[in-house]
Amino acid sequence: RRHRKGMVQDYDQAAFLIGACFEGSGINATETLKKEAFQPHPALGALLEWLAAFAATSEIRTAARRASMLFRGWRARNQYKDRQQQMFFGDQEDGS
Repeated sequence: RRHRKGMVQDYDQAAFLIGACFEGSGINATETLKKEAFQPHPALGALLEWLAAFAATSEIRTAARRASMLFRGWRARNQYKDRQQQMFFGDQEDGS
């Protein structure tokens, strides 16, 4: 029940998006990603992909795959925001 505005940490954002991608969660992850205020942490994509592969349960892995797919779509539509983050934080997904 944490307010979304304060979710700036990588794990907080990943946990929220994964939770929203559970069947029947009542949270629309797509609408969250559409908000202008959404500023993903540079490590969010890599963290979602890792959880999609290695989370403890199949339900979490499935929800993480959905979240990762939605986030990749967001990145494709918002390349300018993604480039801005890389200028300041580097490309966190390749370890730099």
